Amino acid sequence: MERCDFIRLCGMATGAALTGVFTAGCHGAARLQAAAVDGMVQLPWSAFGPDPKAPARSIVVEVEGLPAPIVVFHNGDAGPIALLMRCTHRGAELHLAGDRLDCPAHGSTFTAQGAVIEGPADRPLQRYPVERTDTGFVIRIA
Repeated sequence: MERCDFIRLCGMATGAALTGVFTAGCHGAARLQAAAVDGMVQLPWSAFGPDPKAPARSIVVEVEGLPAPIVVFHNGDAGPIALLMRCTHRGAELHLAGDRLDCPAHGSTFTAQGAVIEGPADRPLQRYPVERTDTGFVIRIA
């Protein structure tokens, strides 16, 4: 193999590897911004994606005035579950990892219902009541 071909091949391999790194977060939950009105955040069902037969498992909602975003898990017929993405151990913002939440600070993990899987956190996540409407759902934050 000639030197130029080798350099070109290495460049393509590096580019392919970096593409995976840069797009890894693209397949995660959608992040939305929403305003609370009278202590309620209203979201349409379409926030979980355009296909109601194949909704996203979760969405992350940033609400002005809250100390961390809210993750909303679809949860099928049982209705959405809304959790504050703030660790109950020391208050770090949690990372969404599929159907669980991970604390980058001290390693606590939580279920999609907010229960502690592994400490040092010893309290469940703050959960917000969610009500279904004809067109979507309402999260009560106050």
